[in-house]
Amino acid sequence: MTRGIWDVLFSARLRELRRARALSLRKLGREVGVTANAVLRWEKDEVTPTRGKMIELSRFFEVEPA
Repeated sequence: MTRGIWDVLFSARLRELRRARALSLRKLGREVGVTANAVLRWEKDEVTPTRGKMIELSRFFEVEPA
């Protein structure tokens, strides 16, 4: 499956937000109910989180969902 620009922007932004709060992959995963590996795969743009997880992430980071 071809990834679009929004997928790349999402993964980079997620990494940026996580690092700005000094959160480990594990800690962020716990906050939104997934494994550290799931967060890593989102950041590496291997998979895209579900819409529900995107909403959880946006609430956690206090940003508007895409």
